Amino acid sequence: MRHLLAFALLWTPFFNAYAISQDEVMAHAVEFTELMWNSSDANMTADCSTIYTSLYLEIYGVGGPHKGMAYDWGGWDTVPGFLDKIASGYGAGTHSSDGILSCTTGQDCSGFVSRCWETSKKFATATLAEITDPLSSVAELKAGDALNKAGSHVVLFDSMGIGGKPLFYESAGGNVRKAWYNGSSSWNYLEGYIPVRYKFITDETVIIPGSLEEPIVVDAFPYSDDRNTMDYGASQMNVYSCAPDTGEWGPEVIYQLEFPVAGAMTATVDCGPGIDIDLHLLSSLDENACIDRAHEVLGPINVEAGTYFLSADSWSATSGVSYPGPYALNIDFAPGEVIPEEPPSASCDGWCDDVAPAGCGCGPDCMEAGDCCLDACELCGACEETVVELEEEPEEEEPEEEEPANPPAEDELPWVIDSADEDSGVPQGLGNNLVSPTPGMTALAPVESEDEGCRTHQGALPVGILVLLCGFILLGRRERRETS
Repeated sequence: MRHLLAFALLWTPFFNAYAISQDEVMAHAVEFTELMWNSSDANMTADCSTIYTSLYLEIYGVGGPHKGMAYDWGGWDTVPGFLDKIASGYGAGTHSSDGILSCTTGQDCSGFVSRCWETSKKFATATLAEITDPLSSVAELKAGDALNKAGSHVVLFDSMGIGGKPLFYESAGGNVRKAWYNGSSSWNYLEGYIPVRYKFITDETVIIPGSLEEPIVVDAFPYSDDRNTMDYGASQMNVYSCAPDTGEWGPEVIYQLEFPVAGAMTATVDCGPGIDIDLHLLSSLDENACIDRAHEVLGPINVEAGTYFLSADSWSATSGVSYPGPYALNIDFAPGEVIPEEPPSASCDGWCDDVAPAGCGCGPDCMEAGDCCLDACELCGACEETVVELEEEPEEEEPEEEEPANPPAEDELPWVIDSADEDSGVPQGLGNNLVSPTPGMTALAPVESEDEGCRTHQGALPVGILVLLCGFILLGRRERRETS
């Protein structure tokens, strides 16, 4: 018994030193992938190598703001360490062909996962088995687990998307060269990967005010709040019923609004460059109970006495890249005030109450007001004659919500990941401390379609086309000889 007790005493500190919740793991993933930083000309070169040039900055350009920590072969820097080194003129990331350099900064794939799990040292893809347990299938994956291919690459699992598509975080080489949220790849990208779970991850939920489990109660107006959606880890609300084609895959903050009487509420949100927070008013704590949403100004909206919920959610581009960050929220409420609803257009007999606000119809007066009547007509098939007449003199359509200012190349998809560039094979925390040039593969070009595989690229012209071209050339020569 004494021996068992001694073993337990020795084991307990070790476990406590490594134990981490799923929410904490995912918060780290967001911290690394959504990191905003700026570079200078000094970060293009490195003092410890005369041949080094930052491939990251060659792709994205010097300046910024950049999004996501740079990929650094053998690296596993923290956010403060990375920013300090960038400010000190360290090189922004490395390629495998650069070797492991002491004068560059960033994370490679296993360094990224090691930091997310808060391990005491850097584990390589070949040594992650020491601290993980394999899962029987991908169906067992939970947020904070990993998919590992020893000697190649590792990614941090987030969730299953539409149709069972994998959504995950990774620090990728190739043409990506940074930590990012990959919402575009299929399971083909992860062929041969083993689903694993960190031995010391817990299911314990860290509940913080503003989470789905503990909304921030607002019962006095006007109300103001300054927060950062990056503090809220993985997203729990992704697609809202009031805008089913708009992705909100970044983390959100939830507010519980208590209205003592009927009235009109208005909410506004303000955020800086590279950040995009949208507002969604919900009748219950469910993304399918969305009343209305807005990019910056929500309302005024008529509400009854009772409880409503407001979600400040991080918008996502079609590429899957989200834009969380700090924001300023203001909510106002006018008790007893009722905003009159516009009656349906007299020029239209049909309309869609669940699509067009206030049940407006499809007449010219509605369209001039800038509402979504045209969409209602297209979906319901109403007012076809009116729509045809208006198409003769089309008005300029309101542009889709644009991605915040960021180097456009950073979000171009799909990417091709160079598997030979993913894992340095340095397990013992030696990243950024050695100068050891190692041969590596060059990055491939982006593919045109994800269905062609994540590591394929465009080849030469098909043989059939070449044969056809040769035939045209020979025919032309024969005609010239006959005419001469």
